[in-house]
Amino acid sequence: MSSIYGEEICTMGGRLRFERDRLRLSQAALAVKIDTSDRTVKKYEKDVTTPRAIELSRMREIGMDVWYILTGSRGATGVSTLGVRESWPAYTPAERLADFIATLTLSDKDATMLRDLALRLAEGNAAAS
Repeated sequence: MSSIYGEEICTMGGRLRFERDRLRLSQAALAVKIDTSDRTVKKYEKDVTTPRAIELSRMREIGMDVWYILTGSRGATGVSTLGVRESWPAYTPAERLADFIATLTLSDKDATMLRDLALRLAEGNAAAS
């Protein structure tokens, strides 16, 4: 990672900023693409608040690595670093992420949307392999 980001890359907001910069988007441009305000994007990047599942889904649609933003690891294979039920051989990365999502404080609607997004990401990564 670039040293420009320093310790910020350890936070979800820092990783979101890194992904936004990687795509060469301003905060205002990202806000338009994910249908929110640039003020909200600033709050995400400062870790004041976190994106809702619908915004994460939109981020994925524009090419952001949502797995990385959420976990700090690139792609679906990074989900195994969460350490959830590691010993279960048939336990897929999407199932590990679903367990991780269950630990978050989310509305039922956002939790469902985030789980659905995780499954779509896993399906997309499996098809690419």
